[in-house]
Amino acid sequence: MHIFFDFTNDTTQRAFLLDHALQLLKEGFEVLWVDGVTVNRILSAQPFTEFLFSRTFRRKYVNLWNHISHKNSNFRFIELFSKDFHDDARVNFEEISNIEELIKHQIIIFQKDSEPCMKHSQKLVKSFRFLSYAIDTAVRRTLSEFPKASVYVFNGRFLPEAIVATRAKENGFKLSFIETFAIDWRDRYWIFERPVHSSEYRSEVMSRHSRDVDYQILKDVGSNWMSNRKLGVSQNFTSKMSSRYNSESNKGRKIIVFFHSSEDELVTTNLSKSPWVSQFHAIRVLKEIVLRNNEWKLVVRVHPNLSTKSLREIRKWSSYADDISMESVEVIPYNSRVNSYDLLDQASIVVTFGSTIGVEAVLAGKISLLMSNAFHEPMRICQTVRSESDIEDLIKLCTNDCLSPSHESQKNAYSYAYFMATAGISLREVSRKSVGSGITRSVYLFNGVNLSNTRLYSMSKRLEGFVRDKIIRPYTCAC
Repeated sequence: MHIFFDFTNDTTQRAFLLDHALQLLKEGFEVLWVDGVTVNRILSAQPFTEFLFSRTFRRKYVNLWNHISHKNSNFRFIELFSKDFHDDARVNFEEISNIEELIKHQIIIFQKDSEPCMKHSQKLVKSFRFLSYAIDTAVRRTLSEFPKASVYVFNGRFLPEAIVATRAKENGFKLSFIETFAIDWRDRYWIFERPVHSSEYRSEVMSRHSRDVDYQILKDVGSNWMSNRKLGVSQNFTSKMSSRYNSESNKGRKIIVFFHSSEDELVTTNLSKSPWVSQFHAIRVLKEIVLRNNEWKLVVRVHPNLSTKSLREIRKWSSYADDISMESVEVIPYNSRVNSYDLLDQASIVVTFGSTIGVEAVLAGKISLLMSNAFHEPMRICQTVRSESDIEDLIKLCTNDCLSPSHESQKNAYSYAYFMATAGISLREVSRKSVGSGITRSVYLFNGVNLSNTRLYSMSKRLEGFVRDKIIRPYTCAC
């Protein structure tokens, strides 16, 4: 038996889960689909959208599960109804390892705040804790019926999937994580055999994929991938960055660019640990270095997706920018239209705190320093710096000479890019195509059934997100 736990209302994620389940059915295996998307009514910060999904569009999926069941006797599906998560009598409160950390991570995701005030989040803590045990009860009940099953979840980062992964691992089930590597992986996915947020494991997977590939092929594919990144093919925020970086105020000084990463994402992907403690401390160290070296200027590029974070997170970085800005330190705010790749081209040294642009810097021929953990860290693409003297020595070398990354660093960066461009399991049973006239959108189809949410759902999700993030901000702590 192969058990797929579905806790998502994300069309792409479900399409990948379903595609792999259908492939297994085609090979003659038994599949059990556990539909647990009702948990999002509690976990999501957009309750109206989740209500709309569960009451209206979710029926389409239930009909689809019934259709597959009728066509294939090896397919079964069960639903975890909301009553499973509200009735104390149904819940068995067995100990869950790391439950407090899982709940805190879910609150960070919910509030979009890297340091949520736990004092004023007790209502959420209580709700998520009860939900955790309710999910755990349902998961253990399901797994107990199929002691030799293989278990599949998407990613494993979020609370429900993390609980499934914990119980499956504790009880010796074969566990697989279905995941994508980038937003442009619309029709391909990857199956991990270990947790996807292990830097060592991800790097091992990526390196193995390109181990026997000719260097020139790596270089050609990697260069093309880099070009597409600049054009915004694999990311949408570049469309808003239409302005060139004005370097006239630099007075001929070389620049060291620090590319900011989203703090909440660093925490929830276990990348926040660093000998530099935090991005704030790392930037202050860089500031002190450029103050001692007049030939240099520090430019901090705050990531554009800060606009999607909590008001407190935005204020924290805005206040910090005001605090450190001076002639030799420039902070480019999140809502600036300055193109990050134009800034990258003008940098002599690039510094990152886990961001993929550290890899792109090497592809662009720049010295790339890493001051934190990163998924690509074990691939030895960037130069990891652990002391202030390491950075200052390198800056002194770069003052008179134009240094480039080593051949090994560039080859490893090309390997990274090659994986991103060519790896993955392509959709076979589920297809993706563009529909509509004038304004088109991508949809996923199976046997002619549109698996994607309607335009009404998408519009309501955007509207509710706008009201929450831009007008009400109800999840921002006032203390």
